[in-house]
Amino acid sequence: MAPSIAAADETPRARRTPRPLHRLADPVALARERQALIDAALELLRDEDTLDLPVGAIVERAGQHREAFYRIFGSKAGLLFAVLQEVVQRTVDALDLHLAQATSTADAVHTWAEVLLKRAASPRAAAAARPFALERHHILDQFADAEEALDRPMRLRLARILQAAGLPDADQLAAGAYELVMSRQATWIATRHRPTPTEIDQYAAMVVRLVGASQSGGQSR
Repeated sequence: MAPSIAAADETPRARRTPRPLHRLADPVALARERQALIDAALELLRDEDTLDLPVGAIVERAGQHREAFYRIFGSKAGLLFAVLQEVVQRTVDALDLHLAQATSTADAVHTWAEVLLKRAASPRAAAAARPFALERHHILDQFADAEEALDRPMRLRLARILQAAGLPDADQLAAGAYELVMSRQATWIATRHRPTPTEIDQYAAMVVRLVGASQSGGQSR
């Protein structure tokens, strides 16, 4: 896991020597340099309340050339979308890991909400999620396919749970629950409130009830 910005600032950070551009002709090297730029942006975002990072700071942190940055992403907006997709993929991976251990529909719904809400409870996770939480609707407006690429993967996990339980209107229920959970997460992050386990459990339990999962059979929490 990448070190925090605070930890990195405790000692002088040597400037990384940019790697030669001809490396990008190799698909493996290209993928590696692309990931290095994404990781550099994520590191910098932990100390920012905005997604508008200077390209120079990202490039220097990654030890890359500006030319490589634009060759890989085309623009700063291209990098931003790639960073957002990375964050979503990491969240989806965490959801899948925890959902695999759920023992009932109610437990799965509770777990789904809990994983998303817990991002506000950890100072490190909340700091990383803060710029995305604060600018989510601007992102949806800026990128035409943002809803499909960024919101749908997390919402789809819940829809599948509800469909498997035979609940009617599973897609609509999942969409409504997703908006409720993301709104609560954003409010906690924006106000720098660190929710307690009890608060998270109570909100997740409310989501279970709202989607009707507590009535769908199986053991509830």
